[in-house]
Amino acid sequence: MTSTTKKQPGRHRPGGRTARTTERIHAAVIDLLVSEGHGACTLGRVADLSGLQRSTLYRRYADRWDMIIQAYQAKASKEVDVEPTGDFLGDFRTVLTRFVENFSGPLGHAMMSVVFAVRGTPEEKYVDRFMAVRLVEFEPIFEAAIKAGSIDPATESREVIERAAGAAIFRLFVEGLPVDQDWIDRMIAALDRLYSPAAKETAS
Repeated sequence: MTSTTKKQPGRHRPGGRTARTTERIHAAVIDLLVSEGHGACTLGRVADLSGLQRSTLYRRYADRWDMIIQAYQAKASKEVDVEPTGDFLGDFRTVLTRFVENFSGPLGHAMMSVVFAVRGTPEEKYVDRFMAVRLVEFEPIFEAAIKAGSIDPATESREVIERAAGAAIFRLFVEGLPVDQDWIDRMIAALDRLYSPAAKETAS
């Protein structure tokens, strides 16, 4: 089922009551995720916490998983994304630092439990949608870097993101180790060796 939050041409207004309603829903979802876990994030609980009619949420979301992942998606887009400069290593260092800050606390643990809860179910489509949207949102970084000559034009953006973010998630949630600035520096150096045109010319 397609969420009714999709923007309609000619009907979207920056800010306004719709945006404020969305912010209230997202804030309530994040609060419940961190304090009580995804089991508490029902449409009814979120409606009560945000002071909205339940029918408002029922019109917007197919189910609670749709609501949860849309709320986290908005937070990630706001807090992780950067304005591309063409300096791939600099931009990606900022993205990776923000990603770790955003994901390494209680909210990150809550979202990992969401991912595992929907794995192998029809609701896994919301995680797939989240990933597809995030890849599109990161694409300007790669486009600017290719234009500036700071990354090999053949670089696959998904491969870079999976390599860096996947390694950070493995370290945080499987090994239980911190991802500090030294780790980020080493990851950026590895990406430089793998994807910068200068490094590839030296290797050849």
